[in-house]
Amino acid sequence: MNLILLEAGEIDAAHEVPRSALERLQGDANIETISGEQGSFTELAMNGGAGGLGDGHPALQDLDVRHAIAHAIDRDVLFERVALGTGAVGTVMVPSADPVWTPALSDDEAFAFDPERANAMLDEAGYVDTDGDGIREMPDGTNPLNFRYVERSESDVAPAIREFVTQWLSDIGIATEVSVMDDDQLYEASIAGEYDLFVWAWTPFVDPDPQLSYFTCDQVSTDPENPTDYYNDASWCNEEYDALVEEAKQTVDDDARYEIYRQLEGIMFDEDGDVPLT
Repeated sequence: MNLILLEAGEIDAAHEVPRSALERLQGDANIETISGEQGSFTELAMNGGAGGLGDGHPALQDLDVRHAIAHAIDRDVLFERVALGTGAVGTVMVPSADPVWTPALSDDEAFAFDPERANAMLDEAGYVDTDGDGIREMPDGTNPLNFRYVERSESDVAPAIREFVTQWLSDIGIATEVSVMDDDQLYEASIAGEYDLFVWAWTPFVDPDPQLSYFTCDQVSTDPENPTDYYNDASWCNEEYDALVEEAKQTVDDDARYEIYRQLEGIMFDEDGDVPLT
């Protein structure tokens, strides 16, 4: 609606214009388009099962499965086909709206698109298709890798991301059951651990500490009476990560803080509670 009003000259400005409309607006002599970095990023969240609440698929507690999923996703395609070349290819969780605080990962640390490797990892970990239906089962032959995938109704890019991601997962023998939720529904489901996979976005503050603090163990929902009073939507917990977050909060030297954030990003990226997309 805001875009229609903007083009009609009935409002002076509109924020968060859909990428698909940007090129059209750039051709309008009466409209000035401004693109800038605000640190936001889209991520695929996987239920790590550390909360004690919810009913996430047990396969997602296996690091080999999470790594295989990361290798199955072609971020370059998402950048070109979904983000339409705006922003940047997803690499790490962006901790700050100021890009200076975003550490760069080495080639060895990054999970490159490699479906053959993803399939091999699942094979070696014992997740095989025992009944020939194209869907892998747990190593004991039970519980097919059929993950619930939640799509946000309020996102203009969610349908396109879902189309790509679910196909890539199918290519490595993982099935998905897609449901659509609004933001309130998805937030409640994610914090309560009642999901397997979902795609959402974060926009961090300028200081990196808040964004990184959201994924500490004490932010995993464990209280059935108040399951939504937490932020760790990946249900992921790592004590080494927690200790580094506390160290960062007590460190005032920028160079030293950056090195701590570099370590934090490495831990999170390796364990794949969230996989950055765009």
